[in-house]
Amino acid sequence: MASVEVLAGSIRIAHDVGYVGTESLDPISPSRFFYANQMLYSRQVRQGTNGEPAPEIAISAGCAA
Repeated sequence: MASVEVLAGSIRIAHDVGYVGTESLDPISPSRFFYANQMLYSRQVRQGTNGEPAPEIAISAGCAA
């Protein structure tokens, strides 16, 4: 198997202080931190109109074993 190097770090995102520090990473919170949530919860696969998995940003909705 090939090894994979994982790099960790920090990302800083400037944003409006409209919620005066009460921003939340909870995606259903009314004061959610939208830009950070977009990056955290971006889906590779979504539920299609027929209820089955469908690719969103993935190439296919299949699963490799």
